[in-house]
Amino acid sequence: MSIVKTLSRKIIFPAITSIGLEKSLSILSSKNYAVLAYHGIEHSPDYKLNGRHLDSKEFEKHLNYLVKNFDIVPLNELFKHQQNNTNPKRKTIALTFDDGYLNNYTVAFPVLIKYNVPATFFIITSGLVDSNFINWPDVLDIMFRYTNHKELLFGVNIFEKKVSGYYSNVLKVYLSDYIKKMSNEREELFSTFKIKYKFDSLLNDVPVQQWKLMNKEQVLEVERSGLIEVGSHTHLHYNLGNIQSNLIQQELITPKKILEELIQKQVVSIAYPDGSYTHEVKKISIGCGYKNLIAVDYRLENDGKDTSIMHRYCVSNTTTTESNMIQLRLHFNK
Repeated sequence: MSIVKTLSRKIIFPAITSIGLEKSLSILSSKNYAVLAYHGIEHSPDYKLNGRHLDSKEFEKHLNYLVKNFDIVPLNELFKHQQNNTNPKRKTIALTFDDGYLNNYTVAFPVLIKYNVPATFFIITSGLVDSNFINWPDVLDIMFRYTNHKELLFGVNIFEKKVSGYYSNVLKVYLSDYIKKMSNEREELFSTFKIKYKFDSLLNDVPVQQWKLMNKEQVLEVERSGLIEVGSHTHLHYNLGNIQSNLIQQELITPKKILEELIQKQVVSIAYPDGSYTHEVKKISIGCGYKNLIAVDYRLENDGKDTSIMHRYCVSNTTTTESNMIQLRLHFNK
């Protein structure tokens, strides 16, 4: 870590937030509402495995700051402001959690109850029908963490010795970007990979909190709490902007049906995996009955005028609370 970054995280940003100076960063923003995106919340996250899980102590620091400085409301309330072209008087936020990790139930949910904070959990529904389902980014992370990966994934020989450090990260990013572009052929390739690398045995070294998703009973319990909205994060976590129309339909209709049968309520919100979508994806989503479309960054020219879609501030899991809150303030200006 550079000296500048270290000084910023340990001295400058804490000093700024301690006197409330960061609030000035969003004081002139045209919109007074924003959406935050989390993934996992874990007591002891393994950052060598992945950067998707935030330390639970940091998460509680986040909530301590957020409840003091913002109104925190259900996601649907923000969409009402957007659709009615109204602005809340005070800076207002909604919290969202992608993927439906088990640790959202065991770790995040009790903290949300403690602070009486509403949130939306976006669920990958394959985890509800297959208890052994692992989302593909977690499969990739486990391979890079627990094998020597002498070969490029799926058997392309390019290395004769263990890949480590910088080059390992470059390779993982390359593979991840490559897989994101794949359609349903992805499943066959991952089946090949799991057999080749004896993936089931690798899982013995991986804490379940790092990869396991919630089951039906847990999803139903959080929804019945009255604090949690259950939304769709597709069925198999494809990048919807990269697949064909018939598979887009399946990825949107299947999770909606599974979740609605479970909670006996209409599911109106969907978060696009990796923030990937197109005009066609949005059109199909609305046709399937989704009303609240959640992106990461806006990708299409007219998204800023489309009241059915909203972008998010993606919380960094590997920086400090103060840094995240400063970035959140800046996000209001986007």
